Amino acid sequence: MDTVLLIGAESTIGANLAATLASDHQVVALGATRHVEISGCRGGHCDDRSSSTIQEWIATTTPDRIVVCGTDKSAWDTPKQGQIERETAAAEHWAQAAAARGCDLTVVSSNGVFTGPWMFHDEHSVSVCTSLTAQHLRRMEQRVLTYCPSALVVRTHAIGWSPFATGWLDSIVQQLETGTAPSLDFVRHSSPLPAHLLGDLLQQTWNASVRGICHMAGNERISPFSVACR
Repeated sequence: MDTVLLIGAESTIGANLAATLASDHQVVALGATRHVEISGCRGGHCDDRSSSTIQEWIATTTPDRIVVCGTDKSAWDTPKQGQIERETAAAEHWAQAAAARGCDLTVVSSNGVFTGPWMFHDEHSVSVCTSLTAQHLRRMEQRVLTYCPSALVVRTHAIGWSPFATGWLDSIVQQLETGTAPSLDFVRHSSPLPAHLLGDLLQQTWNASVRGICHMAGNERISPFSVACR
């Protein structure tokens, strides 16, 4: 059974991926900001700002595959600048480490690199978002593929429940229940994918040896306002 070292398990995408992949792999699910325990996985915490800590975890777990989920921000999110800088830099550190150890690498990026209905764009579309967050994401993608040309970079927007109730969906539900929901965006449509389905899709790409940039989306364009209404 292959060993998958997954980073960012405290996020919505990371937690759901870890839980799904655990049925077919030995999964070591690490939180980048806190210790995480996901059922069926070995838990832990890794300060991915430290190259030596990254190398220690790789040496200890000897993974066949590394999956980095720290940058799973969507077009609906407005992350703080310092946060996205930290997360994109960490993905680059993991890419360098994976290349040095010869591990297969998957990095989860974001649909936020594009403007508009991104799922209809190709990788070379000029309809790119000009925000600082999008610029950081695109720079991270290119650096990851420079360090590790055989890596898989997944642009997606997965929606679901997070292990610490800190995700977008958790927050909206809590605000609706307490009557404190702010005005919700009805303009920025996206094509979110249920987070629990992402693991099976990733497994298909791994089986087919897909490399480079890959888009994974749901089959419905919808806005944050429409999701909250439902």
